[in-house]
Amino acid sequence: MKSFRILLVIVAALVLLLGGGWLYASKLVSPTGFGKVTLEIKPGMNMSDVAKKLEDAGLIRSSQAFRALLKLTNQEVVVQEGLYDLDGTLSNLEIAKKLGLKGRPREIRVAIPEGLRLVDIAARFGGTPFGSREDFIKAFANKSLEAESKNAPNLEGFLFPATYLFRPEDTPESIAKTLVNRFDQERSNSRLEKLKALKLSVFDWVTLASVVQAEAGNNPEMPTIAGVFLNRLEIGMALQSDPIIAYGLNKRLPELSRAGGDFKIDTPYNSYLHVGLPPTPINNPGSAALEAILRAKRTDSSGQKYLYFLHGRGGEFRPNTNFNAHLRDTNRFR
Repeated sequence: MKSFRILLVIVAALVLLLGGGWLYASKLVSPTGFGKVTLEIKPGMNMSDVAKKLEDAGLIRSSQAFRALLKLTNQEVVVQEGLYDLDGTLSNLEIAKKLGLKGRPREIRVAIPEGLRLVDIAARFGGTPFGSREDFIKAFANKSLEAESKNAPNLEGFLFPATYLFRPEDTPESIAKTLVNRFDQERSNSRLEKLKALKLSVFDWVTLASVVQAEAGNNPEMPTIAGVFLNRLEIGMALQSDPIIAYGLNKRLPELSRAGGDFKIDTPYNSYLHVGLPPTPINNPGSAALEAILRAKRTDSSGQKYLYFLHGRGGEFRPNTNFNAHLRDTNRFR
């Protein structure tokens, strides 16, 4: 009788132990109640790595219990890299199911508008996962990426403005190469033939396009502005472009001061004192500005060459073929 009671105690203890173990195991794989989390799965991560990230993020209670559950239920999953939107209301099995689906691409969208200077593009990337502003300025100084820049201090002009998708693993160096490679798409054989007819090198083309980009209020104005500058270059007349001076003084256009003597400072970029193109591009022009050089509108309806233009107070764009007409428009619209 005594041995029977001992047996009952042992059985009861085992039941309690098993029951408690089951409850504990159930608790380990139950929802944590944590908030929403976007889990980033990087290339090369295995399930052990993923389970650890899930535990660290508060989405599961135990990485070991999570992996054991998947094995017991024959639900091992192959996780692909990507971004996965999860939250603590999901059970371990529901999380595993979501991880078995394809995540959102691990991409960062970066938009580079037309006409930004190299330093502005570097600043736009600075503070991103890719690197600092200084890292990008250094990468953009790698002239080996663009043969046309061999005599320039950096890649100014050849960092093509567009919207890009980069991966978090990308580096300033690889991003610089991507921007320059995108410019290469603009350098078609037909365009090179047109440049040859204009007696412009690719570097000259980009440099002049950067001036047109800086001067134009909108894309439709660009061919006429390009025509003005091509005509001036042809007759040896100074370009007299304020944005060129501003670039040479490391100033923004609104910061230029005639009263302060900015237009009298003799830098290689003083387009009033020096004839011809500036030594380098002054920004990174877009496709419209590049195309404007090749489709320049150089004459008015009577065949007279445009040599002047102005923007009026109300946004008027006034090109002219002679200085007297330009003065009249200046007095009227400015």
